[in-house]
Amino acid sequence: METEEHPPQETPGQEIAALSGSERLAALIRIVAEAAADTLGHEGPEPLDGDAELLDLGITSLMAVELRTRLGEALALDLPPTLVYDHPRIEDMARFLDEELNR
Repeated sequence: METEEHPPQETPGQEIAALSGSERLAALIRIVAEAAADTLGHEGPEPLDGDAELLDLGITSLMAVELRTRLGEALALDLPPTLVYDHPRIEDMARFLDEELNR
């Protein structure tokens, strides 16, 4: 019996890393905003605004850990436990993630 070989699929982190600078940052802002909205329990497909401060939106310390875990898994990154507190704005967090993907 012959088995089919499938090419390895790219992870979201690899797909994002392959984008150019401004496209990558925009994609990361969208990913962070959508993950944050989902973590906060927001209904609907609309992500949060990039200028939103997560602590002002009601994110708790448990939610901060959940968000960090979601983003770390989605992007295949080992993120610090203080991610939300060190980068409280969605855009700031996306910029940090962009730097981490460049390493």
